Amino acid sequence: MNKQNGERLIFSVLVWLLISASEVFANDPPAWLHQVAAAAPPASEQKAPALVLHHECRREIREDGRIITTIFYAVKVLTLEGRKAATANVVYNTDTEKVRKLEAWMLPPTGKPVSYGKNKILDVALADNDVYNEARLQRIEADDDSQPGCVFGDEAITLE
Repeated sequence: MNKQNGERLIFSVLVWLLISASEVFANDPPAWLHQVAAAAPPASEQKAPALVLHHECRREIREDGRIITTIFYAVKVLTLEGRKAATANVVYNTDTEKVRKLEAWMLPPTGKPVSYGKNKILDVALADNDVYNEARLQRIEADDDSQPGCVFGDEAITLE
């Protein structure tokens, strides 16, 4: 093997390792979700079917006047009835907004975290009789995967 072929082989291996590592770590739940999941919920809220642990909205106004909105949301499922809360929702106007990112994760009480990416997103009209299709909803439903004790979280980014 000559020097040029050896360099190509090393370069190919490095590229493959970078791609593999990015795929492995891209689906890991973010640190903020692990942090809120570790916090103990108030004892008085234990009777609720689910408990919102975190709900944060950040807005950034760019120089061109466009607004980037980032939403962080986490909920703990406490009962079987609370499984419906394990859902991520982003409402947007098709004329003025774009959903740049919608990702979600499930942290079960035991076992490996579950990641929900683009392949789990439902994009539906917000109203059945919406002739112009102006308002839409992107949604990730994880209620079938959830169980009491798990924490569901999502991140959404919109651009308007």
